[in-house]
Amino acid sequence: MFPDDDLAYTNVESAVSKILDKRKRTDGEPEYLVLHADGNEYSTPRSRLVENTSFITQYENSERVNKGLPPLRRSPRLAELDTEPTEVFEF
Repeated sequence: MFPDDDLAYTNVESAVSKILDKRKRTDGEPEYLVLHADGNEYSTPRSRLVENTSFITQYENSERVNKGLPPLRRSPRLAELDTEPTEVFEF
């Protein structure tokens, strides 16, 4: 832990492990209850999870399945935009 109480995660792909719940803030922005790699849970607005959209999609799809709805799928017309990264950066 750093002096300003910030954390640095090592040996993990993401500081986020799983999204547990969702609610709307008073300003209308979605806020997610996020389980982090250190085991702590924090409420985090969607705007701070832009690098973790795969966790949001996974949570939203699991909620849809729990309600008996099919998971959302990307339009076949946009599927060509799904590409794997060509370079892997390690820090």
